[in-house]
Amino acid sequence: MNDNIEQQQEQLIEQAIALIVMLTADDAKTRWQAQQQLDEWKAQSPLHEKIVQDLQHSLNPIQQLSTQQPHKQLIQKVLNNELHHNQKRKKIKWGSTFAIVLVGSTLIYGYLSIYSPAYWIADVRSQQGQWQKQILSDGSEVILRSATAINLDFSQQQRVVELVQGEIYVNVAKDSHRPFIVKTPQGKIQALGTAFSVEKNPQRFTVLKMLHSSVQVETSHYLNRQKTTTAYPQTMQVDAGQAVKMYSNKILALPDIHLEQQQQKWRQHQIVSENLPLNMVLSELNQNYRGKIFYSQDLQDIRVNAVLPLDNTDEALALLAAAFPEIKIVRISPYLIYISKKTSKS
Repeated sequence: MNDNIEQQQEQLIEQAIALIVMLTADDAKTRWQAQQQLDEWKAQSPLHEKIVQDLQHSLNPIQQLSTQQPHKQLIQKVLNNELHHNQKRKKIKWGSTFAIVLVGSTLIYGYLSIYSPAYWIADVRSQQGQWQKQILSDGSEVILRSATAINLDFSQQQRVVELVQGEIYVNVAKDSHRPFIVKTPQGKIQALGTAFSVEKNPQRFTVLKMLHSSVQVETSHYLNRQKTTTAYPQTMQVDAGQAVKMYSNKILALPDIHLEQQQQKWRQHQIVSENLPLNMVLSELNQNYRGKIFYSQDLQDIRVNAVLPLDNTDEALALLAAAFPEIKIVRISPYLIYISKKTSKS
């Protein structure tokens, strides 16, 4: 690809970032002017409009966070320091200041949204970008994925693991006198066998994948005897190879899982992709990345058949770039990556 064209595309992304960031300014007049400029910029070409749509989709959580108190004050303080520092530099490249704004916003967003207060006071927690294996007092094995936290409540009557956030794999030790239970806000999962994984999704649902034997799932509404008008089940047994999505008032069946692929994910830290959309693969890689991966939504049209490392994002992205020359990977900083389709001119 021509270097000049690549530089022009990167500049377009930086220009869009500049305008989008200014939409969160304190001053109403500044926000209004930024919106007018952004509308005019989008109207210049379909490519301009597509870049804005992709960036706004990715940055929406950051923008929402930056309008909340006291998060807004923290973000503004850090960004003002970064801007003041970089204004002193000579020959600063156009748009790089706003790239720093975006990076700063992203990192702060990560700490405020991923590392919640409940995370910091949890009994066991893993850091962003890391896996952690924990052997519990009863001999059960728990593997915590990136930025995951759990609380433990073991007594003579039962063994309870509260999933505060993130995703865990559990290999339960046998104890006929004490049931093993995983709790989330959406309900509880009681082990009737050994191995399964549980993910607490920020969108207020829990995903269970059963790798061996079975578990009994009960929603919080069922446990609290709350009335519900939904026709979906409130309790059910989930067997090996099955997966469900649990809300507080219903349980939905998901497509069956590949047992070997799930074992490979947790034991070897690899994702085995068989015709998965690229955006789903990137979502998996993002969970264990030390920063943030943004990507265009139209990447779902690209299907991936590959085995990729989950704990080496650089290697995984290099493999994807080699397999799919039609994608463009822009590294805005060591902690921020933007991936999209190349334009027809590329």
